[in-house]
Amino acid sequence: CTNTLLHVQKWVLANISSETLIVGHAVENDLRALKIIHSRVIDTAVLFPHPKGPPFKPALRVLTDRLLGRTIQGLESGHDSCEDARAALELALLKIQRGPAFGAPSLTGVALTELLARQGRRSLLIDRRHTLHRFVSGSAGAVPVDGDSEVVKACCSAQSRSNPDGRPPHFVWAHLTSLQIALNPRQAAASASSSEQVSEKEGAVKQALRDISSQVERIFSSLARNTVLVVATGQGDTAEVRRMQEDKWKRLQSVNGRPPWDEKSEALLTETNLKARQAMCFVATNSSVS
Repeated sequence: CTNTLLHVQKWVLANISSETLIVGHAVENDLRALKIIHSRVIDTAVLFPHPKGPPFKPALRVLTDRLLGRTIQGLESGHDSCEDARAALELALLKIQRGPAFGAPSLTGVALTELLARQGRRSLLIDRRHTLHRFVSGSAGAVPVDGDSEVVKACCSAQSRSNPDGRPPHFVWAHLTSLQIALNPRQAAASASSSEQVSEKEGAVKQALRDISSQVERIFSSLARNTVLVVATGQGDTAEVRRMQEDKWKRLQSVNGRPPWDEKSEALLTETNLKARQAMCFVATNSSVS
C-alpha cells in the first residue's frame, strides 16, 4: 500500500467536516489510529451496552447476529470494513427508530421493586433521568436529579413523600456518583504529566470519599426510627482495566512496535478486572427516635 497516515488524514479531513456525524463501532480505536479528534460520533459499542456492564463492550458481530439476523466477519482474510460499516449504520438506525430500550441486555429474574410491589410495598428511585428510564416500572416512584446534592436532598425528604395511600415509600434507592467521577477523570487532563495526573486523581478520590461520608451521615440522620440503611459501593476503579484493554489491543495489532501480548499480561488483566468488579456493602439501622 502506497498510502501513508498523512495521505489518509488529508483525505478524511477533506471529506469530513467538523459537523459530519460519524457512525461506527468502537470508533475511538479508529480515531486514535488516525490521530484525529472528532466530537460528533454515534458509537454502537456505546449504544448497546454489554450485559456485564463496563468495561466490557459488545462485539459488532454479536450485535449483528442478534439484532440484524446475519453473520459478518466470517472471512478467513479478516474483517471487511465495508461490511462492518454497513452493520454499524443499520444498528444505529434501528436504535433511533425503536427507541433507547431497543437491544438493551435483558435482566434476569424479577426486579426488586416488582417483588416489593407484589407484597404491597411502594418503592422510590432517585437517580439521573437515563437510569430511571431503564429501571422505573409499575408502581415505583421516581425523582430525577442532576447531582449528588440533589440526591441527598431527595433522600432526606423521602419520608415526607406520600404515595396515593397517604403513606411514605417503604423502599428508597439512590445513586451517588462523585466517587465514580473521581475514579474516571476526563481525558482533558491528558496534557498533564503522569505524576500530576496520579496526584490529581488521588486528591479527587479523597475529596469524593469525604463528601460521600458526609452525605451518607446526613441521609442516615434523616431516617425514621428503625429504618435500615444499606450502602453498596458498586464496581471499583475500571479506568485501569480500560487502559490495559487498550494496551492489549495495540500489542495484539503490533502498534508502534509494542511487545506481543503474553500470558502474564493476560493474567494481570484478569486479576485487575476481577479486583475492579469487587464491591462492599454496609448495613445500619437507625434505632434512635427521630
